[in-house]
Amino acid sequence: MTRIQLVEPQDATRTAAESAAGRPPIAGYDGMNVDEITEQMDRLSDAQLVRLRNYELRNKNRETLLAQVERRM
Repeated sequence: MTRIQLVEPQDATRTAAESAAGRPPIAGYDGMNVDEITEQMDRLSDAQLVRLRNYELRNKNRETLLAQVERRM
């Protein structure tokens, strides 16, 4: 007999967010400089800005870019 484990809705949301967290928040992000990323930030939602900040912290960790993100949040 196969046992099925149900996933609570909040767990499914968390799982989707965790998988998205490892990807760049903007297409081409890793090849962009601070000015290019900053130009894209006005189009991002608060949740996307959080994702951008977290991605940047785990990768290049550029202080000037992180300051721009914080100002928009």
